[in-house]
Amino acid sequence: MKKFFKLVFAYLLWVIVFAVISAGVVFFVIPFSYDLTNVVTYTVVISIVLFILFFIIGMIRGKLKIFRIYSRKRLIYRSILFLSMISIFVIVSVLQMGVRAGYIQINGMHELTNKEKVQFIKEVYANLNTAKSRNELTKGMNVVKYNNIEVYYYEEDKKSAEEIVNKIPDLNKKLNSVINVKDSEPLKIIIYKDKQEYNKYSNSPNSADTLGLYNNGVINLHNLKTIKEINSENGIDEGSEDSFFRTVTHEYTHYYIRAYLKENNLSSTLPPWLDEGFAQYMEYELYNKDFQLETKPIKGKIIPLRDLSTLGQWESQWKDRDSIEKIYTESVLAINYIFDSKGNEILKNILAQSNNNKVPDVDYQSNFEKTIKNNVGLTLDELQNKVIK
Repeated sequence: MKKFFKLVFAYLLWVIVFAVISAGVVFFVIPFSYDLTNVVTYTVVISIVLFILFFIIGMIRGKLKIFRIYSRKRLIYRSILFLSMISIFVIVSVLQMGVRAGYIQINGMHELTNKEKVQFIKEVYANLNTAKSRNELTKGMNVVKYNNIEVYYYEEDKKSAEEIVNKIPDLNKKLNSVINVKDSEPLKIIIYKDKQEYNKYSNSPNSADTLGLYNNGVINLHNLKTIKEINSENGIDEGSEDSFFRTVTHEYTHYYIRAYLKENNLSSTLPPWLDEGFAQYMEYELYNKDFQLETKPIKGKIIPLRDLSTLGQWESQWKDRDSIEKIYTESVLAINYIFDSKGNEILKNILAQSNNNKVPDVDYQSNFEKTIKNNVGLTLDELQNKVIK
């Protein structure tokens, strides 16, 4: 029995040491710009083939002198240890590839310092904890459902929740005229009771006074009371109900375009100027039919669209309300021009040609710019110069 525990202890020690070394190498030595997919695939295939070969030979002969294995029991023990290490290598590598893909989607492709890698991993962990806490929160809230869409609310916001459900068919119909989705994805819509609760559970960037935020299958919303306060604080002359349902439309559009991408086996990577511009466009389509987009002024220096191509770039412009309004206005003007000149069905062509799973995330931005040129007839710079004065 004592010998058995020694073997178990030695096994666990080897596994832990190997896991720590593997994680260190994969996350902090290998550059993020390097895609591990082929390395992992070739390593696993070659290792398994050699393992099976040597294992069969060892079991037949009862030993493998080349590895200093002189009994079948020792061969089995070493085999378990080897397979454990291969499994750890695969798991660590897959985690690295997931973190890498998430970082590229948010910030684009550039090399990170180890400090930046640690910070990003911490943020991912914090977001996972927030999602878990948010799920606990909704267990104590009321809920009204429409197909696979759930709207969570407190009793004072019951009317708002019911009106959201009533408006969903019209939203689907309008959005289907641009990007038709056959089977909608599960969605949670949460109406928070105050700013504190919203900021805690929504992951709103830079604690900005966003009226709503879509994030990974969840639409987070302020209630009418809080929206009234925010509008008053920022000198916005709009009724809280109008602001509320414009926000619902905007965030629902983010959800809907991702449902379309998933249904058509397309990557969820989108330039924020297109993503936000389209959502803003749908707001105007449904709630500002007489609004002349091309006459809306832009204050201060123009931000190039190519500098609004990653989420990190987009969020870096969230400095104040004027800056936020500027990037949203630039984006919707670009989308409005594209739809006016080419028809809104052009969006499906752009998404299909620039945003497929065969295009690596590192190549997405340049590929997207080529797609805009091919479909619109303008480079991003030419598009911006033409429509944004």
